[in-house]
Amino acid sequence: MAVWHAIIPAGGAGTRLWPLSRQDHPKFLLDLLGDGKSLLQATVERVSAFTDSVTVVTGPKHYEAVKKQLPDLGSKDLPGQIIVEPSPRDSMAAISVATYVLAAQHGSDILVSSFAADHQITNLDGFQVACRQSAAAAETGLLATIGITPTEPSTAFGYIAPSDVEVVPGAYLVERFVEKPDQETAAQFVAEGYLWNAGMFTAKASKFMTWTEEFLPQMHGALSDIAREYPGSETIPRSVWEGLQKIAIDYALAEPLAALNQVAVVPAANLGWSDVGDFAALTELRPGSKVIELGGEDNVALSNNKKIIGFIDVDNVLVIEGEEAILVLPKSSSERVKDFVGLLGNQGYSDLL
Repeated sequence: MAVWHAIIPAGGAGTRLWPLSRQDHPKFLLDLLGDGKSLLQATVERVSAFTDSVTVVTGPKHYEAVKKQLPDLGSKDLPGQIIVEPSPRDSMAAISVATYVLAAQHGSDILVSSFAADHQITNLDGFQVACRQSAAAAETGLLATIGITPTEPSTAFGYIAPSDVEVVPGAYLVERFVEKPDQETAAQFVAEGYLWNAGMFTAKASKFMTWTEEFLPQMHGALSDIAREYPGSETIPRSVWEGLQKIAIDYALAEPLAALNQVAVVPAANLGWSDVGDFAALTELRPGSKVIELGGEDNVALSNNKKIIGFIDVDNVLVIEGEEAILVLPKSSSERVKDFVGLLGNQGYSDLL
């Protein structure tokens, strides 16, 4: 197998987990699961077990915190680097700049894999097997991904439709990618064997750059210049960077390549995977605070102190206590937290975002 480099885009504010996750202390930097590690630290530990180096791509606001959380990154024990993107340009730019820099440093024959900085996986052995299967598919010249076998017809994720064509053991050609569906469509997808799109992609660097040149020629030219002249982690010219198209890798590469039968997916079940995407997901992973209920049930509180939270005559309510704010909502409204954060900004509470 070719030399294998992991890329971890570490950005975003995790607004669906406000007030725990905020712009200055986003989701990936937090120990949300209470196991003594941030989600980023757990991700780096997980992927460094089977790859040759780790490259983290983050913004200038979080550079110092990332460096502090990963003090060994760049050492003999944890080969890798931190690349600072001047501003958020979505996942395609973040993954691409790391790919182009790594190819300039190590040659274009390497394998690159992108992994989200803020997901949870508990079955590490199963995860490593799935990643190695996706790497084997990528070595044949395909873009490879890992699809999570759904546990329910969720509307929170995009879906992948696998075909019956096995390209290497455990990996199948992808028929299409589908955006987040409504409930009825999600149930249909699950019944038809579709997979959740967890956003994990693997490719040969040479193929990745060829595809970028084909579908996004302006980005290819700019990133080629950046990689050729790249002297350090904080010196990407802002004027060049902000001229890059802001687009997700799913739209930029995965969807058009799937239409050309150039994407493979490894179906993965029982990985213990979660995107920790909202409070409904978080409360399934993390024990809540002590609560006492009178005339109600299934209420949950998350607090970093030892206060007892009382509930009277209410059901299925979440109480989330941050450093400067408390959020109360029905469990069924977890996906509306992002809208509430927007409301805070509109009403002049930007200091709480």
